[in-house]
Amino acid sequence: MPTAPLLLLKVHHAPEETSFLTSSRVHPLPKLMWGTVDVLLLIVLGVPAPLWFPFKVVQVFLVSVQHAQLDWTYGPLYRVVVSPVFHRLHHSRHRRDFD
Repeated sequence: MPTAPLLLLKVHHAPEETSFLTSSRVHPLPKLMWGTVDVLLLIVLGVPAPLWFPFKVVQVFLVSVQHAQLDWTYGPLYRVVVSPVFHRLHHSRHRRDFD
């Protein structure tokens, strides 16, 4: 039987194909946890509160693009920035993609 954290991730990883809406399929608990981590990180880094909203808008956009059916790899940034092509491997159910 999967542990609780794995069960929470199953909601997000249930779709067999990703789309820009797949990024929204998240259990509320991890959403709250990561939102809290984001705010704490912004506070620690000294980012002024008026910039938090624009930061979140960019973050939500990038996460949505990661789940879109696009063939973007971001070229030389492929290993640094999560592209839609790379992120599909993360959602893959094929054993060959895990290695």
